[in-house]
Amino acid sequence: MAELCRTDSTLTALDEEMLWDMLESHRCKIVQSICPSRLTPYLRQAKVLGQLDEEEVLHSPRFTNSAMRVGHLLDLLKTRGKNGAIAFLESLKFHNPDVYTLVTGLQPDVDFSTFSGLMETSKLTECLAGAIGSLQEELAQEKAQKEALFSTFTCNCIIGFVGPSVEKDILEQSLDEALESKQELVDRIHSLRERAVAAERQQKQYWEEKEQTLLQFQKTQVDCELYREKMTTLQGQVVELRKERDQAYSARDGAQMEISQRLVEKDALRRRVFELTEQVCELRTQLQGLQAEPPGGSKQEARAKEPCLRGKQRLVRMHAMCPPDDSDCSLLSSTESRLWWDLNATSSREQMDSFRSSSPVPPSQQSLYKRMAEDFPEDPESLSSFLEVPEVCLGTLQGAAGDDTDTDLDYEILDGADLSQSEDSLQGSSRSLDVLESIPVRRRPARKILSQVTVLAFQGDALLEQISVIGGNLTGIFIHRVTPGSAADEMALRPGTQIVMMDYKATEPSLRTTLENMTLEQAVGLLGRVNGSCCLSVKVNTEGYKKLVQDLDTKAVTSGDSFYIRVNLAMKGKGEGELHTHCNDILHVTDTMFQGHSCWRAHHVNPYTMRDTEPGTIPNYPQAQQQLLSVIQDMTQWYTASRKPSGGLQKLIRIVSVDKASVSLLSSSVDQGHLESSREGGSSACFWAESCLTLAPYTLVHPHRPARPRPVVFVPRAVGKILSRKLCLLQGFKQCQAEYLSPEEYVTWSQRGDIIQEGEPTGDHRWVTRHAVESLMRMNTHALLDIRLDSVRVLHKMDIFPIIIHISVNEKMARKLRKGLQRLGGSEEQLLETAQQEEGELDRVPCLYSSLGPDSCSDLDSLLGCVRLTIADEQRKVVWTEQSPC
Repeated sequence: MAELCRTDSTLTALDEEMLWDMLESHRCKIVQSICPSRLTPYLRQAKVLGQLDEEEVLHSPRFTNSAMRVGHLLDLLKTRGKNGAIAFLESLKFHNPDVYTLVTGLQPDVDFSTFSGLMETSKLTECLAGAIGSLQEELAQEKAQKEALFSTFTCNCIIGFVGPSVEKDILEQSLDEALESKQELVDRIHSLRERAVAAERQQKQYWEEKEQTLLQFQKTQVDCELYREKMTTLQGQVVELRKERDQAYSARDGAQMEISQRLVEKDALRRRVFELTEQVCELRTQLQGLQAEPPGGSKQEARAKEPCLRGKQRLVRMHAMCPPDDSDCSLLSSTESRLWWDLNATSSREQMDSFRSSSPVPPSQQSLYKRMAEDFPEDPESLSSFLEVPEVCLGTLQGAAGDDTDTDLDYEILDGADLSQSEDSLQGSSRSLDVLESIPVRRRPARKILSQVTVLAFQGDALLEQISVIGGNLTGIFIHRVTPGSAADEMALRPGTQIVMMDYKATEPSLRTTLENMTLEQAVGLLGRVNGSCCLSVKVNTEGYKKLVQDLDTKAVTSGDSFYIRVNLAMKGKGEGELHTHCNDILHVTDTMFQGHSCWRAHHVNPYTMRDTEPGTIPNYPQAQQQLLSVIQDMTQWYTASRKPSGGLQKLIRIVSVDKASVSLLSSSVDQGHLESSREGGSSACFWAESCLTLAPYTLVHPHRPARPRPVVFVPRAVGKILSRKLCLLQGFKQCQAEYLSPEEYVTWSQRGDIIQEGEPTGDHRWVTRHAVESLMRMNTHALLDIRLDSVRVLHKMDIFPIIIHISVNEKMARKLRKGLQRLGGSEEQLLETAQQEEGELDRVPCLYSSLGPDSCSDLDSLLGCVRLTIADEQRKVVWTEQSPC
């Protein structure tokens, strides 16, 4: 009885060794009467047994019976020390109270306040303990019922020597029911334990989330403080900037006020100077009147006409003051006469070698040498070459008038008659220059100023024998060699001078030609046509010339040409080095006079990266045009009246008729000369010419790289409608619907150029607009357009470059699309007819297109797959567009 009076506090007060001695003394009873599967969940909750330990105890093949499992469990708990012993006793208190009383001598009373005092558990565990206690009570009651039934059965057997069969069945049924209820209670216990584990896991997760939230909150507080500090600093800076702005405004207002005052004072002083000058002139006139008069009247008339005679001198210097004519001599005021008198007196006192003087007398050789020394401080060769040329030359004059020249190309031509007349008026001699009136001559050497255009007029017979040129449309045309002693050499033309404009007939400025953006072939052709006097507009471009020469020496380039063309005929490279091309190929032309011959050097272009790939030579524009005509003549011999089915032979030519004015970069120099003449003659020139149009073997193209998905246009349109219904079901494709516009909106949008094409002819004012297409492009979606091919140019003006997919249609393809055509209300014959009409319009489309042959697919689904692959491939390619034809 003394042992039964002990409490749980006495167990915790015992040391580890005494606790395990107590357990080991009853080890035999413990291993025989305990089920380990009931104790392991509690021990695992008490954190004295791990999950792996539990698996080993319950399911290890080494332990063949329950006694061996309980023994191994005791060995594992012994390694946990005192906590293991106490946790084991606590588990016995709930699941095996009889064994607990046997070992400890204590009653298994459950105190929820002190439950699991050895570990930290949740309230859910306490509820679980209460549920376990209630289940134990139920089990005890069931056990008592079983014993009562068993005793009743035993008594009946003793009394009757046999138990009747009916009562035996009842007892067996009651036993089965008890076992079932027992199993249900065990299952319930396991579910509660699982819920407790899940609750603890969720509690741990919530705790971690709480810690993360607290950390994020603290970080946000720190960021808020930093932002508050930044805002405070920024506001302080704004205040300082406002103060500085106010100070700057005040300083500006003060400076403007001071400048205004000074201007007012200057105007007042200027007026005062004129008044004093007029007074001085009047006083001098009075003084001369008081002097003795000459006896004859002729001297007075001569003295009165003397200022007028001085006014007849012809001024040659650009900045000299122009005196009045003889007819205005009587109207001269005393002040103006005195100023002209002072000017003559001042000019007579100035040195004749001063090139900055205001005297109308031409400067001397020393003055010209000073001028050239200032213009060319770092080019002694140019200076020496200027000193060898005669003084009579053409000079640049600012503000010279021209009909249609640029503002930077101001010049004045002095012929022999004007020059001789000025020489006679200045020197008083009657001799004249022995020069032709039609040949322009120089008055002084032209000044070379960087980025300033100078116009030189000279005799240009056989100009290409006097100079040689290099360059092209990319770099410009440069003089590379000058023949010594030629007229070009006398005009001080030197290597590195860029030719900007050429007028090969000085009497007809309408034939003026600009050499900028002109190919080397065209420039050489135009310069070779010069025969007689000409004017060259030149400027110094040393850096561009040096870079071009360096690239030519390193063979990085062969000329200064660089442009891209679209080939409109198939050409077989038969000779060595000739390039084999197909119709619609894109080529990069880098030399229009390759190795001095009349052929072009070109490269095939990678359609994705624009890099030059295969090099070779191709015929120039006139030769290619002749080849195109010969191919057309050969085709007419076997071409029948009925159109051949689509997808037959490979495309050989592309018929493109363009205005001659739009092929100036590609056409020859002879054609361009006639073109310039016709331009100046007016639009009526086309009426007497054979034709204003020409067949183009090559067309200029320009690259574009759209970043957003490009719209899609199908040819023929009937096939496009069938495919569009299928593509709209896929991601990344959507049909572009026509928008309804009121008459007022239509006028506004049409003036802005936002109308692409009218919708279906239903009369409901629906239009395909730029807004509808761009809205789909912004959504990263391919807009499926049902428009005519002539609307492609309208899209190009809006910087929208559609993908054009041509699907070749024959009778076999039409049969594959029969069901889709029936839904649209069309037939196979209509499809073939419209396909032929729309295929004929493909040659006029100003961009490349992709073609799918009729044998590329077996059914509509395979055709849809080919179309998707083609759209993805075309999206990656560079877009090449042509200039608008006539």
